[in-house]
Amino acid sequence: MTADGSIAACVGLTLIITQSAVFEPVRCSIASVLSHSRHAYLRGLANGPSCAMCVGFWVGLVMHDSVGLPPIMAGAFVSLVSFATAKVFALVDVFLDLA
Repeated sequence: MTADGSIAACVGLTLIITQSAVFEPVRCSIASVLSHSRHAYLRGLANGPSCAMCVGFWVGLVMHDSVGLPPIMAGAFVSLVSFATAKVFALVDVFLDLA
């Protein structure tokens, strides 16, 4: 698989984790556990499972070999592309709801 295909796969995986109905129970469970934590830092992470930028970083970090970049660069790049893609999808959704 080419680097472009690997980046697209990482972005797709990120969007599946953060926005699909399949992972909704998992996201809710993680957010519930984190929001009831005694530590303020962990409570601040409660929105993490639904954040395309956060999940994209970790997906890129784990999948850096297939992307062909050093781990931190792969995480940052996949995070940026995932965030932009999620925002474009949100805009398209708004425009389709208006029609």
